[in-house]
Amino acid sequence: VPLDLPVDLWSLAWYGEALHACSMRDPFVFREGGFVPMPAAPERPETLQTLRVSPHGLVTIGPRHVCRYDGNAWTRLA
Repeated sequence: VPLDLPVDLWSLAWYGEALHACSMRDPFVFREGGFVPMPAAPERPETLQTLRVSPHGLVTIGPRHVCRYDGNAWTRLA
């Protein structure tokens, strides 16, 4: 699958029947043959680096922020 993204992907994780990825600044989800940006939200992480799956959702860990996505909304944890 060709990746036509203007950024490098840093981390991949399966969550909720979908493959998720992140660059250093944006989260993506794999849909219809390619990665698309996840919708913006007030609590969406501003820095990302690593994705992890927890029992409570998809967790992003970045240099300045830790956030959780529960399948519907982002919550900033730190």
